Amino acid sequence: MNWGREWPNVGYENVTDYDKQYALMQRLLRDAAARNAVMVHAPTSLYRF
Repeated sequence: MNWGREWPNVGYENVTDYDKQYALMQRLLRDAAARNAVMVHAPTSLYRF
């Protein structure tokens, strides 16, 4: 198993999957600006890319 590919599902593969997680993200972050802020700008700032 490639842990990088499976993250964050390591050890929880039987409980959730990527489709469910993606659908939840879309419900929580309804517009593109919100998704961009969380998925692009926050990690960029955190990891100083």
